[in-house]
Amino acid sequence: MPPRPFHRSLLFWLGLPGLLFLGWLWLFVPSRSAWLGNYNNYYKIQVFPDAVEIVIVDDPSGRFRWNFETEEPAESDRAHPFKPVFGCQKMVLPSSTTYTYVSARRWIPLVVYTLGWLGVLAGWQLHKARLSRQDPLPP
Repeated sequence: MPPRPFHRSLLFWLGLPGLLFLGWLWLFVPSRSAWLGNYNNYYKIQVFPDAVEIVIVDDPSGRFRWNFETEEPAESDRAHPFKPVFGCQKMVLPSSTTYTYVSARRWIPLVVYTLGWLGVLAGWQLHKARLSRQDPLPP
């Protein structure tokens, strides 16, 4: 029995909402910034018109409290003003506070997700086709 077409696969339908969400973010969401903080860490995602930045702050003083906020990011908040395709930067202050910046062009998450999802989907289809061609086990 040949395998079902890829569009009838559960893996296809489970991956489609993620692709649609990333496409919607890429096309229709303006610049936004959201951050979440707990006692020692602070996580911030900044979406600029052309780039996405993730900022991770590790502060041993514990001055952050659980919080979630969104705001409009300022251009001065960029870790990489020269806009690389992908960049990573780590900065340690004298107070032992560590800042880690990871930035990528805005289209990178969409391309990586699409390639990963379609690669897994194609691999699963090949696996099912290979299993369907094998002779059944003798009784």
